[in-house]
Amino acid sequence: MAAPSGCPFAQIVKATAPVVAPHVRDIVDDFYPRMMKNNPETKAFFNPANQFQDPPKQRMALANAVVAYASNIDDLTPLLGAVEIISHKHCALRVAPEHYPIVHDNLMASIAEKLGAAVTPEVGKGWSEAVLALADILIQTEKKLYDQAADRSGGWRGAKDFKVSAVRMITEDCAEVT
Repeated sequence: MAAPSGCPFAQIVKATAPVVAPHVRDIVDDFYPRMMKNNPETKAFFNPANQFQDPPKQRMALANAVVAYASNIDDLTPLLGAVEIISHKHCALRVAPEHYPIVHDNLMASIAEKLGAAVTPEVGKGWSEAVLALADILIQTEKKLYDQAADRSGGWRGAKDFKVSAVRMITEDCAEVT
């Protein structure tokens, strides 16, 4: 999996990654509060303990993902495992395609805020296209997972109510629910 070699955003990201990388932690530290303020509905997707503990796991995960994506923009194959893990987590939380523009808009605002004049219109456009391209990779991977869940025997898409008919204690700390 790779961005086309002639793809303008890949060249911009590759050229600017060394400048962006040292500021990624500042960018993500600006991004999460910004997104949760601008789009409070996104709070439901995040465990507060992972946001604010030291080190903040969620923020570090995003920071590492941004650097890995920028560093591997010519060949995204090394990121396939991470994309699978992220996609499974997103599906468990019911992240949907309409959530990605929220992330994009807030992340781009944080990049502009933290990098200031270094984000020329060309650089901003390149990173914006790169973020949207990564979002599309995640959306397509998540669609396959949602489809697998819906297509299996007894499967479904989205939330589903269940009726508990019995609870059997297996051990003192473990129960079987049917």
